Order: sequence, then C-alpha cells, then structure tokens
Amino acid sequence: MEVFKYLSNSFIRHEIYKLFVSECSNISYLDLGEVRHPIYQFPGVEICLLNLNEVDCKSCLETSLFYGITHICKLIEKIYIEFNYDNIAKLIKTQKRIK
Repeated sequence: MEVFKYLSNSFIRHEIYKLFVSECSNISYLDLGEVRHPIYQFPGVEICLLNLNEVDCKSCLETSLFYGITHICKLIEKIYIEFNYDNIAKLIKTQKRIK
C-alpha cells in the first residue's frame, strides 16, 4: 500500500506543478529545492518563467532541470547555490543579467 501512497503523492505534485505553470504568468523568484518534476516541459512554461530573475538551488536537484530552464530563462540576475553540478554552469553561461 505504501507504493500507492507514493504514486498518488507524485501524481498530485505533478498536477500542482502543471497548474502552477499554466496559471502563473510572471514569476520573478523560484525556489527549485523541492522541484522533482520537469517543469520546463509543461505547456506555458515559456511565459511563466520568461521574467525569472532569481533562482534558489539549495538542495539536490535533477541536473536535467537546469538544462531544461537554460532554454527558457535568459534574465536571471541572482542564483543561490549550495552544490555543484555540470548543467548549472550551462545555465549561468546563458544569462544576460547575472550579477
């Protein structure tokens, strides 16, 4: 029964992320610490994260998340990092406003 609980929670999280991406059109700050789904693949994410200028990455993340938002986010000014992954370097290199 524990497996069903996990699957249910995972499905609910996935649906919440989808709702977040589809309904939020001007996100400026995003804490990626607990994101466990490829939000960069959801429809509407380009609009949702277009003006993202601050990212908090304080826990263990899938490196594909950095790679995915690299193609969307170009205006990030601040990135808070407490770990080291290869794809985060790609994310930083694509930014035009990072300080």
